[in-house]
Amino acid sequence: MSNILIVLFIVLSYSQIYSQTVTKEITTDKYKIILTWNDSVFYSGGMVIQNISDGSTVYSADNFHSGYNSDKTHDLNKDGSHEYVLELATGQTRSDYNMILIFDFEKSHEPLSEVHNAEIIANVDKVSDILSNVRVGDPALEAKYVYPLIYDDGKVVLNKDTKDSKILKELVPYAEDYTELIDKYANSNDVCAEGSKVTAFYEAYIIQQKITGNEEEGWKFFDSNYKCDNKSSVKEEIKKSIEESYSNIDNPDNFKFKAN
Repeated sequence: MSNILIVLFIVLSYSQIYSQTVTKEITTDKYKIILTWNDSVFYSGGMVIQNISDGSTVYSADNFHSGYNSDKTHDLNKDGSHEYVLELATGQTRSDYNMILIFDFEKSHEPLSEVHNAEIIANVDKVSDILSNVRVGDPALEAKYVYPLIYDDGKVVLNKDTKDSKILKELVPYAEDYTELIDKYANSNDVCAEGSKVTAFYEAYIIQQKITGNEEEGWKFFDSNYKCDNKSSVKEEIKKSIEESYSNIDNPDNFKFKAN
């Protein structure tokens, strides 16, 4: 046997030993949820939902997750009826590491909503907040923002209650934190050079201020701190990007479950 064939045989044998299909079964009041995934292949996971009463399949989806993290019931909108929240692994990266699926079995046997990079914060606002973390540009830069969603009548919508929401008040960014990140970047990079990534920090800061109802403060920060000659064109680029990003998170349709 040639050396190439021997190496190929070893690699295939190793892959077969350390790669396996995992199955997780979850029983709810009315349905059984069966999750399967290959533990060495991202986004290989599928889901089958069956009626407990007769075992019939009422829904299925393939190749949309990378594994099971947790499941729990929550009364997300505090109406006395509990929703079911399933958290799944995704790409295991800084930019996309998990997804939560929200089921309301009183409305449908299918998952209604899907939120990535998400965690649920209960008992802070009147209703639970679903926080989603977004990284801007290169994930290594640590330029990021967070937006809160709330569950409302079968869909998730952006929390805009800047007057009473405690979560939104907690999400107001500190200019000092972003100044520190910009200064750190400037220590080893020319912030005004073509291809500079410094604008990611300004974009993250401004959209976080916009989410918390303080967009004007975000632009004051940019006007005071960005000193490069291309200031006007960069400002327009950031405005366009922020408008697009905010429009996306403000559209409930973008959070509908869309595996198929």
